[in-house]
Amino acid sequence: MIDDSIPITIYIGQALHFLGLIGLVVAASILLYKKRSTPTILIFIGAILSFLAFFGSFAANYLAAQHGAETVVKMQGYIGTAGGIIYLILISGFIWLGISLKKNR
Repeated sequence: MIDDSIPITIYIGQALHFLGLIGLVVAASILLYKKRSTPTILIFIGAILSFLAFFGSFAANYLAAQHGAETVVKMQGYIGTAGGIIYLILISGFIWLGISLKKNR
């Protein structure tokens, strides 16, 4: 039995992911504009790299698929590692920003 709803759910998921990344880049841009500091620069860099990685993963998977399933699996590992590093950059900026904010009493 073939489930015809699988492709549409993949497209919906990718579209939602894309919209989330657009929101992240816009929010990071606003934050950088309002408070230019090392933490906000890290957040902005992480947001931009996340956005670029979204498209880079499509290209990487497409190219890997030309060489077989084993290459696709290896590429998934590289993409996952790169994504983890990108999120660490983003999160380190948020943590640094949170630590540097002063508490109002």
